Amino acid sequence: MKTCRNRKCRAQNSDDASFCTTCGHAFPRPGRAVRVWAWLFGLTTLLSLTVLGFEEYRLWQTRRQLADRGSTIETLSQRQSAERDSLVAKIDHLEQALIDSCHAFNDFRREVAHYYPLVIRSIEVGNVNRMREVIDNFGSQLRADRVEFLQPRIRYRGFAHGPVDLLVRWIRPDGTIRSMPDAPEGFSQVNQETFIYPEEKEVYLQGMGNDRPGNWPRGTYRLEIWHGDQMLGYRNVTLY
Repeated sequence: MKTCRNRKCRAQNSDDASFCTTCGHAFPRPGRAVRVWAWLFGLTTLLSLTVLGFEEYRLWQTRRQLADRGSTIETLSQRQSAERDSLVAKIDHLEQALIDSCHAFNDFRREVAHYYPLVIRSIEVGNVNRMREVIDNFGSQLRADRVEFLQPRIRYRGFAHGPVDLLVRWIRPDGTIRSMPDAPEGFSQVNQETFIYPEEKEVYLQGMGNDRPGNWPRGTYRLEIWHGDQMLGYRNVTLY
């Protein structure tokens, strides 16, 4: 409450009254300094509230960005986990398919090995003595007057793994078969239990002839190698 400054009045008035309601005496206005400080206080308060509001907004934005990043990281983690699980499943499927293929190939190889225990890559013939010492090296042409035993050498890719009987047929230039006394009918000799490996290998077969040089007449001979009723390979050899 404001008290009128008129000594004769001294009436009580409200705080916001600008003059006395009893005598009409005007109340003095606040000084300029008071108004300036009040304005500065109001401005400072407004600026403080503005700064606080802006900082609160930035904090809210930061929290929102962190929440979005956390959601993105979680989504990426879930996607990577799903991709990893899918990749593991594909690898397991491929491993099982590889195992099944190996089993199927081994079954097929055993079936093939029954009829074709080996695939002959090449056949060469050399001139050797009874001790299998080389007189003339392996090739397609040899000197007839020096020949004692003609020995085949084959390079093969094996399907079987174990002993195999290989039949040899030497066909003379006139078409007849040169054979040993104990040879199966229609063949020259048999190489019993020739051990075959399931890989690329080389093997020497039994030679045919005698100790007398020149026991093979000149001409072109045909060498055939058989297993059962399947011919595995052949080679022509010329003796000059």
